[in-house]
Amino acid sequence: MKAPNIISCTMIFGTEVGWAASASAWLPLLYDTTVVVLTLIRTVSHAWHRGYSDIVAELLREGLLYYSVIFSVTLAL
Repeated sequence: MKAPNIISCTMIFGTEVGWAASASAWLPLLYDTTVVVLTLIRTVSHAWHRGYSDIVAELLREGLLYYSVIFSVTLAL
């Protein structure tokens, strides 16, 4: 039974919104991918000149694990 006085929020957009409707799905993926790529560039350039320390290796491993989980969940949604 549907209550007439209840208005809810939804992520389903009409066709008048256009590309913005799908942007709610791919914009977080784009942002996370940009952050991971920039982190990898910085980490690899640091390791290239000074070598990997235990902290840098752990940061890289944990960052990639975080990214893969967030990417998978966001892609599934």
